[in-house]
Amino acid sequence: MRQRTLLTAFVCLILLTGAAWADEATDEHKPALGAQILYSTVPNSILNAGYQKHTNISEVGYGVWASYGFTTYDLLFQAHNWTVDFGNGAWRASGATADQTHWLHSSGLGAADAAVAILWKWRVHPAVEPYIGPNIGVAFIYGTVTEDASETNGAPKGHPEVKEIPPVAPNVGLLAGCRFYPHPNFRISVDLAVYFGLSAGLSLGYAF
Repeated sequence: MRQRTLLTAFVCLILLTGAAWADEATDEHKPALGAQILYSTVPNSILNAGYQKHTNISEVGYGVWASYGFTTYDLLFQAHNWTVDFGNGAWRASGATADQTHWLHSSGLGAADAAVAILWKWRVHPAVEPYIGPNIGVAFIYGTVTEDASETNGAPKGHPEVKEIPPVAPNVGLLAGCRFYPHPNFRISVDLAVYFGLSAGLSLGYAF
């Protein structure tokens, strides 16, 4: 709860600061390139809505991005590779009995994605630029997940079968954060996003 509160407060602070003190931005028309690392997790509050028993899901992603800056917004293109930590263990749907528990185990589970975003930005200071905007893309999932049924006492039966997972999934989310410019051409960005869960990340970039 505390982490979610801090995350919400940080995003609101960025938006309010931008709206209240934004200076008129120059028409940049500049391309930029960079690299990014992200950590994402699916909150237990979401999983608890459908499951009375579950493990945790988190992902670590790293990738590259390219953007083109206009006066008040950027077009951003991103590509990442994700390593998924599925938290091998028991899953039981809400209302199910112990013998309806399913035991899941993942091996080499991950995803490669490509996405595009539109980011509205406010240059509140020559070295500080908060931003926010939607992103949409597609993710290609790889790796295997095995599923085992449960005995009446809730223990796995010991006969796991490969579970079919969708090879492609949509990637729709929201990206917010703030850029810092130690030099007019160099960017350090702190990112907060809805991106395969709730995400936080750091990116480095160079504007030409």
